[in-house]
Amino acid sequence: MKLQRTGLTEGSLIFNQWLKTKGLYREDTENEFINWLYSTSGFYDKDIKGTYFDIDVEAVKKSVIYQRFLQEFHDSLLNSDTIHLMIHGAYHLNGQELQGEFAKRFAPVNFCFWKDFGATIKEITEHKRVLVVSSIAQQITDKYWTPENKLLGYSTPTTHLNNGPHKNYFETLDQVTKDVESMKDQFDVALVSFGAYGCPLVDKICSMGKSAATIGSGIYEAFPVGSVPVEKRPTGWEKIEDGRYWK
Repeated sequence: MKLQRTGLTEGSLIFNQWLKTKGLYREDTENEFINWLYSTSGFYDKDIKGTYFDIDVEAVKKSVIYQRFLQEFHDSLLNSDTIHLMIHGAYHLNGQELQGEFAKRFAPVNFCFWKDFGATIKEITEHKRVLVVSSIAQQITDKYWTPENKLLGYSTPTTHLNNGPHKNYFETLDQVTKDVESMKDQFDVALVSFGAYGCPLVDKICSMGKSAATIGSGIYEAFPVGSVPVEKRPTGWEKIEDGRYWK
């Protein structure tokens, strides 16, 4: 089973690109969401100047790394069982009435599993070995692991503010994919909460013969852990959507 749920930033960017075929593309919308992508969504490229809503958007649009991302993110949604295509209508996004038409290319039914999130997560994880991929994976396994419920966790690196442990997003995605693949005999289904990496990583996990779902901030609903201790919060955490993911 492959359940995909885009973030507002990624969904808006790929939808806006598709709207070019309808004559409805807006450059100001792309510029806006490029800043969100590099500042708060975890996408990064050290060849691009800027860290926090001062991203060199013209350089980004000429970047092979960014163009590759748009294509691979789009392709990661193909052949989904269900999809929740999120777009941010508040940012001058034209053609919103075509959202359903766009989503249908990715799944037989544009079913928003988010509306019945708890039941969906229970259905896909019941009697399964579960891998949680998240920056708070350690807090989750500390709280919810039991001899009967042997949750496996993979703690993701922090790559906000156009920075990360490698040269760019794709190097980090490749490393995380290799790490998860080395664990594939230990889990049946993966729940992924990893910003801009979520959908591409879920696609790669499904290609390993596993079920996976991109659940984004729903990780906090699936596994409430309370506030993350300050010492475990990344540098600049308070800038990322007012620090809500750690509060």
